[in-house]
Amino acid sequence: MSLTIQLRQTTIVTLSGRLDTESSPRAEKALAPVLSAAPRHVVFDLAGLDFISSAGLRVLLGARKTLSDAGSECVLVNMKPQIERVLEVIRSLPGMKLFASAREADEYLTSIQERVLEGE
Repeated sequence: MSLTIQLRQTTIVTLSGRLDTESSPRAEKALAPVLSAAPRHVVFDLAGLDFISSAGLRVLLGARKTLSDAGSECVLVNMKPQIERVLEVIRSLPGMKLFASAREADEYLTSIQERVLEGE
């Protein structure tokens, strides 16, 4: 028998409520020490996140880039259906500019989340 044990530093970040234009600066400020510490693994637990705007997406994507650049791993878990749907849409976009403004992007993301919540 062979047994390997690896101890890894994992940081869990729990988000709840709305991650939008109003809350994203607070989120970025709160995440700054986590990102600068460059833990090996960061888990974003999104179970309590009800809404995400383009500003919120920028927070998550910026965190992912910072962690990736530092050689860290970043994962998202426990997404509500509307958040998962937004991330699926974003994942399918190959880096192209799709919206004329952040406002237009937010209106689109809001409509996606509302449709999911309405059962579509």
